Amino acid sequence: MTETNQHLQSTCAKGRWWLAGHPDHVLPGEITYGTCSGAEVHLFGSFYGPSDQSFLKSRPTLLGVTVKGERITLFNCMPAGATFHIGGGGGASSVIKSCFGIVGSHYDTPDSICISRIKVAFNGLFEWTATSGVKLDIQEEPGKFQLSYQSPSILSLGSFHTGKGSLEFTATLDPNVGLHRISESCVFVLDCDNASSYAKIEDDIQTFQLLLTLATQRPAYALQIIGRDPTVSDNKDLIFIRKLGVTEKDLERQHTLQMLFCLEDIREDIQNFIRNLVEKRNQLRPCFDLYFSTVYDNSHSPRVDVLLLAQALEGIHRITVGGRYVDDKIWRFAKLGG
Repeated sequence: MTETNQHLQSTCAKGRWWLAGHPDHVLPGEITYGTCSGAEVHLFGSFYGPSDQSFLKSRPTLLGVTVKGERITLFNCMPAGATFHIGGGGGASSVIKSCFGIVGSHYDTPDSICISRIKVAFNGLFEWTATSGVKLDIQEEPGKFQLSYQSPSILSLGSFHTGKGSLEFTATLDPNVGLHRISESCVFVLDCDNASSYAKIEDDIQTFQLLLTLATQRPAYALQIIGRDPTVSDNKDLIFIRKLGVTEKDLERQHTLQMLFCLEDIREDIQNFIRNLVEKRNQLRPCFDLYFSTVYDNSHSPRVDVLLLAQALEGIHRITVGGRYVDDKIWRFAKLGG
């Protein structure tokens, strides 16, 4: 059983907030954030005045510490509303939003994030692997059965640009009277050869995301990203805050029969799949953009989808094979309906 919809939930926390480089101006406030819903901070006060446009131009970094001592960084912040009382009576209040941030440490810029290991939870990944550690043994004696769990072995995916990738399987047990629940999950793990910037690691995450999207034929999203920064003194996991267009429908369970292919179809050759994708992704990036736009954007008409797929197929053929996939004569024949 998977619980991917938990990643749509938000967390609220009160704390103290200031702009990076200006630790002397601290405001109290409350943050609401999620791993794929972005962040919103309601402040008692404001970092900018009624006619101040500098905040819009600079898109600063907001730093904070919650009442529990949790350090939070929000990048590229923008104002989302403010109230200024004129003529006395009450102080100002403001709202700041961000689409990207970190829970667990402070950074001045996204470029300063350094990651040595990262775990990513994707929607549809566990279903795609179709790998369970649960074993149910029905006994011959009526009313008797035995349930056991053994975590499946880690599956190596081979090399990415920044390090070695793998799939790790875990489970949690929630025992209750009359209802014992086992929740299984699978995460994509990237162990970096050397600590790398988040931008480089994100590119490797997107490479695996393309494979998963192609296999399941539905949008795959990195619902939760947890990283380890070797420069953080307490060696604490970092939780990434991002803003994604994920809906409950995207998190619906999918059977492997609905997929183009599942893990079992390529298990023996998956490292070659990954290696080819890593090596050719940049070269085929325009073709991938055309093809995957038909998966992630369902607002296209069927005619537009067909044109995008045809252009993507033609581009892939020209890059990998050379020449045209369909010559003008056959294209005209097909256009006239045979």
